[in-house]
Amino acid sequence: MSQNLFKSVESRLWESYSTMFGCTALSYWQSFTTLANEIISYLQGTDAPYHNADHTLQVMLVGQTILAGRYLQHHDLTPQDWLNAMVALLCHDIGYVKGICPGDNKTINHFVTGQGDGWVALSSRSTDASLTPYHVSRSQRFVRHRLAEQSLADVDVVVDCIEHTRFPVPPESKYQTTNDLPGLCRAADLLGQLSDSDYLKKLSSLFCEFAETGTNTALGYKSVADLRANYPHFYWYVVYPFIQAALRYLAVTAQGREVIARLFTNVYLVELEQSLSETGSAGLKQQAASQKVLPFCLTDNLGYGL
Repeated sequence: MSQNLFKSVESRLWESYSTMFGCTALSYWQSFTTLANEIISYLQGTDAPYHNADHTLQVMLVGQTILAGRYLQHHDLTPQDWLNAMVALLCHDIGYVKGICPGDNKTINHFVTGQGDGWVALSSRSTDASLTPYHVSRSQRFVRHRLAEQSLADVDVVVDCIEHTRFPVPPESKYQTTNDLPGLCRAADLLGQLSDSDYLKKLSSLFCEFAETGTNTALGYKSVADLRANYPHFYWYVVYPFIQAALRYLAVTAQGREVIARLFTNVYLVELEQSLSETGSAGLKQQAASQKVLPFCLTDNLGYGL
């Protein structure tokens, strides 16, 4: 079996955690790392094209950076808060993995939905992405079962944070908060995806998941090109209203400003492509496609207009 990918980010997470809380709350860190090694190993086994271990690691890193900025600005987070949020981010997509929940039967391809006693029968040819409509509830089901065994995390808080990663965001008022732990976890999920320096390259994998579940048809996407073309609109009109608090916390640290830079580079590149399609500048189009054109430098005074 390949090396657990969690090892590739563990030192970065520890550096941030220890800066926030020192070495006096090691039990929370140890509880997290024990669970993280287990969960990431499960996610490494998924055949979902996009929602895999790499995506979860990206989300955790961005989430940790958001929490660090929040802590530096307000000093209102405890090690317990940190653990609850990070466990939620670690487990928010574990529901994609077939066989992960009590009641799953991979032999006959029957899987629980996580909602009551519901279950769904899937084709033997389907990937884990076929569980997209149920993955949030399945993740919550897994968390309640797994954390009941051994964890310092508050299961109810973790489940609530995972609930806020539902997308599209439900219209009920409880989902509109953006500055509490659940709201910041949602922001980490969105920003972990959209600020990935390889995100535009991964759109083909995301489109494969959409196509498997019919989401592409519901959204009007006929190709990866359609998904890419809609990216700026998706960011500004769908995502941005829910991440403004998180962006302010990211702006507090150098690592957070790098996240912001990657995010707006991705948005800018697609906006540039669309602008150049009207001007016909082949040279700049090639630069944009190769991601060599950056909208700004990585300085302490980024003009992202919060």
